[in-house]
Amino acid sequence: GGSALYMASDGAFIAHSSATKYKTNIERSSTTELGDKLLTLDLASWNDKDEDRQLKEYNENGKPTDYAIDMDGARYYGLIAEDLVKADLEEFVVRNTITGSVESIQYDKIGVAWIPLVRQQRDMINQLKFEIEKIKEKIDE
Repeated sequence: GGSALYMASDGAFIAHSSATKYKTNIERSSTTELGDKLLTLDLASWNDKDEDRQLKEYNENGKPTDYAIDMDGARYYGLIAEDLVKADLEEFVVRNTITGSVESIQYDKIGVAWIPLVRQQRDMINQLKFEIEKIKEKIDE
């Protein structure tokens, strides 16, 4: 069936459940605030530090890599977790439960934040189409 999983700080795998029977204190929102904040972020690209280390050791002394890596030094693309913190988007950030340090981004939640913004854009486009049709009708008269 396919439920998304996440790993808890103790190593346990926990399913993300979407049904209301698994939730309390549900609050719905149509605000575009999160989507607007996401639009302030710049995309980033980077090399993975551990893969770089392994590639360097392999190239210098032939040491086999610990796991399969791109031997050409692949670049990754996405967002930087600390940038989300700076943009007040903490709800998408994963922190170490012991140290509180920033660890990663909950990318699976970002798409949902776009829904109100996309809805707003759709409504504005539809309004503009309507106004254009009215103008066309006046021109054709």
